Amino acid sequence: MKRRAYPKPRQFDLNPGDFLADVAGEMTPTELGVYWMICLLQYKRRGSIEYDVAMIRAKFPAGSMVCAPSTRIVKKLIKSGRVTQDDDGKLSVRRVREEIERAKRRVRVAVESGARGGRPSKKINGVRKRAGFTHHHHHHHQRKK
Repeated sequence: MKRRAYPKPRQFDLNPGDFLADVAGEMTPTELGVYWMICLLQYKRRGSIEYDVAMIRAKFPAGSMVCAPSTRIVKKLIKSGRVTQDDDGKLSVRRVREEIERAKRRVRVAVESGARGGRPSKKINGVRKRAGFTHHHHHHHQRKK
């Protein structure tokens, strides 16, 4: 059976309280900037991102982050556990990964319930709907066009 291609989620939930609990008092403004950029890139990709400091640095104004400190910041974020490095070397943030999964599930559920015709019927197993197509009731109900 072919897997259905679901639309990609474009919006994600953010719990500011949880997010702040993770970062408040823990990071310098520059570290937070790099961390948040990693989060945003991960959201946009909907998955882990390449461990590519130059690519991350390129998202900031030219010259605003020099090479060595930005590499050091990314290493520090990994060492502190704020950013995890996958087995394949890619970077991700656990909380972002969980929200992406949640958003993908939400899209999947929406698509599947849409394919079933929207909201579930109030009658169990759609009994009420089927009744319209039995022979002895046929003259009461007209099929919808």
